[in-house]
Amino acid sequence: MLILRIQVIICRLLYLLQIIECSGLLNIFEEQKDHLTRERNEAHINIGLISSLQQQVDQSQCSFLNSTLQLAFIEGMYLVKKTIEDINESNDILPNITLGYVFIDNCNLFSKSVRNSVKFLPRISNQICTKSDKELEYYNITAVIPTTSSSDLVGFSALLSQFKIPQLATLSSSDELSDKVRFKYLVRIASPDKFQAQALVDFALEHEWNYISILYIEGSYGENGAKHLRKLFAKSGICIAVDEMISFDNSIEDFEKALKLIKMHPNSEIIIIFLYPKEISLFYNAMERAKLLNKKYILSSDALMYTAISNVGKQRSFYSFAIAFQTGDVPSARRKLTSINPTKYPNLIYIKQYWKFLFNCTWDTSINSTTKPCDPNANLSSINYKVSALSVEYDCLQIYVQAMQRIVQTFCPGVFGSDAAKCITGERILHELRTGTFKTSLGKVQFDNNGDIIGGYNIVQFVDDEKYNVIGKWSRERVGVELTKEIKWPKSYIPISKCSHPCPPKYYYIHKAVICCWDCRQCRNNEIVIGNRTGCEECPEFFWPDKEALECVAIEADYLKWSDFETIIILTLAIFGLFLSILITSFIIWKRNEKLIKASSIQLTAIILIGIKLCLMSTFLFLIKPNDTVCSLSRYLFNISNSLIYAPLIMKTNRVFRIFSSARKGNQSVKYTSNRFQVLMAFLLVLLQVILTLLSTIISKYTAGLRQKIRTESYVELQCSVALRGFIPSLSYNIVLASISSYYGFLTRKLPENFNEASYIFVSVSTTLFVWLVLLPTYFTTEIAKYQSLLLAATCLLNSLITLLCLFLPKLYAIWFIDEQNLKIRTVSLNTDSSVAPN
Repeated sequence: MLILRIQVIICRLLYLLQIIECSGLLNIFEEQKDHLTRERNEAHINIGLISSLQQQVDQSQCSFLNSTLQLAFIEGMYLVKKTIEDINESNDILPNITLGYVFIDNCNLFSKSVRNSVKFLPRISNQICTKSDKELEYYNITAVIPTTSSSDLVGFSALLSQFKIPQLATLSSSDELSDKVRFKYLVRIASPDKFQAQALVDFALEHEWNYISILYIEGSYGENGAKHLRKLFAKSGICIAVDEMISFDNSIEDFEKALKLIKMHPNSEIIIIFLYPKEISLFYNAMERAKLLNKKYILSSDALMYTAISNVGKQRSFYSFAIAFQTGDVPSARRKLTSINPTKYPNLIYIKQYWKFLFNCTWDTSINSTTKPCDPNANLSSINYKVSALSVEYDCLQIYVQAMQRIVQTFCPGVFGSDAAKCITGERILHELRTGTFKTSLGKVQFDNNGDIIGGYNIVQFVDDEKYNVIGKWSRERVGVELTKEIKWPKSYIPISKCSHPCPPKYYYIHKAVICCWDCRQCRNNEIVIGNRTGCEECPEFFWPDKEALECVAIEADYLKWSDFETIIILTLAIFGLFLSILITSFIIWKRNEKLIKASSIQLTAIILIGIKLCLMSTFLFLIKPNDTVCSLSRYLFNISNSLIYAPLIMKTNRVFRIFSSARKGNQSVKYTSNRFQVLMAFLLVLLQVILTLLSTIISKYTAGLRQKIRTESYVELQCSVALRGFIPSLSYNIVLASISSYYGFLTRKLPENFNEASYIFVSVSTTLFVWLVLLPTYFTTEIAKYQSLLLAATCLLNSLITLLCLFLPKLYAIWFIDEQNLKIRTVSLNTDSSVAPN
């Protein structure tokens, strides 16, 4: 209700404005009379076309001295004129009805748009004006095609709607114009700005840009565009670096301030602008002064397509993208334009200025100039030029004509002349526009309930020479942007435009005030990121983060494998040792009746050989994948096998020592030297090791388990776990046995030359002790379990091989290479010297 009252007030004020204009009391809208800014040719049904044929640098007045011709709009208006002429000559389209037109240039000035829109309204009845007829121009308009900005259209569309004058707008895209309460009779072939904003956001999302600056002009066009951008940014996860409005009064200062802020955000490489053409020119100049030109990429609304300021063409090359309304080619556009020249159409609006621009000539022949004079009879086909006109004005005319044709066929078939104006009313035209389907240069089009076209946009990239390439399309009926052509990125650099780069794996986010900005902090080596990558959590023992540090996975345990080089070497030597021990055992059994074999106690020799074999077998256990059984067997065999080797050696060296000591004292009888006693004592020594090993097992069990010595390293071992208190007693016992054996061997080193087995025992045991003194400290200082197993395996291997080589090979040599007779002689000699003889 309030809106309706406001509209009534506006309507009455408009009538008052007409009266004031007629009376000459106001001249604030008085036009410049130095050039013609309108053309009219009224007939039965008239269509008004308001366009910005000039781009003004100075907004205070409309003058060629400070403006640039908008070739696209001028040629568009010329094509509308020629199309109306073709329609009037046709007997199939609106027969018996002549279309007229009124062309008006508003010079891109709001004041001219409002003043001329007043002249489209019906006159007040019995109005008496004091001005001349020329000054009291009044246009009997049925429909209007405004190719003006949204702000201008907002200013007068509501007034035209009050008088039921339909408007089919070409470029006005403000969302405000979708309000059908205020702008009931407005229909447009330009989609609302909210869809431009959506297209721009989809283009940004296509390239994964999420940190963008926004600059927009004050007024409904810019402010509504920015409002929609903010909403879409929030939904899409895009953050705003700089968000600044540019005022009309202080544009330059506002641009400088905004660009200073943009400089403070170097990671924001994209700037989206919702500006008018004049402000776009100021913006690019400010970018150049701020040394940001060709450093930032510009995404613009449709206004950049209609900016004809000369310097902008070069400044926007390659680094600028824009929304472009989808347009087609006007049929026979070149043919229609080539039929125009100043001679045939002397009153055509801006024809001389258009000619002067195309032919680079002058109409002023009174001054000396190097520029050639213009030829009014010239033809455009004589020069190489490209049609600049868009199809929007042509399409609007075609839609109006098709709607009028349907109205005539439905409501007044055969209507003639001026009576057509009574049949073709604004209400009927509006109804046809809202409900019908129309053929245009783009194909068939329709309008929604708000009078907005159901269509889309082209996305263009500006290149050299003020040209552009269509690189993509956006449609209301499809999600996202469809890229149709490869983008030419300067220096092959694709902008990133992210406040912060994604954190690499094993890093977590520390978000700042702006959600798109964060710092990256690294988790420790053994931690994963949790809580949507907002923190870290330590993995459990024996687990390690995966490559992305998102979950903990079990660490593959390391242990000795038979494919390892070191393992292969030890296994080869162990097999050789086993083969050698079996060979020696077989030889001894074969030669068991030899006196030398008997003299060295075959029973103790057998125990030693069994110990050597078990020791070699324990080598294999140290190289097998650890488990509880393997761990127990390896320790038992290691401890007991060594005792089986050294216990008999003690008894051997002890017996020899006692016998020779007693002989030197003259005592020929020595107790406890029998083989049975020696074997019994050896087994008792071994039994003591068995008891120690069992007790050690009770104190500390031999089990296989995982070990991760350093939690911040992804290394886990599968090892045989045993505490020192369970390992040291048995090991110490074996060392004691070896030491005693070595001691007795040392004491008996000076036995007669013909019987010196004790010296070989001494060499064997001493060498073994030396190996143990080297390897065992290394074992305890080594932190890696598999190397400890290798050292124990090597200890067993060397112990066995040294014993075989040092203790048994000399004996085998003597048996094989020395005959029995010589051996007997030595035996006798031995007895003569009070030495012990073999039993």
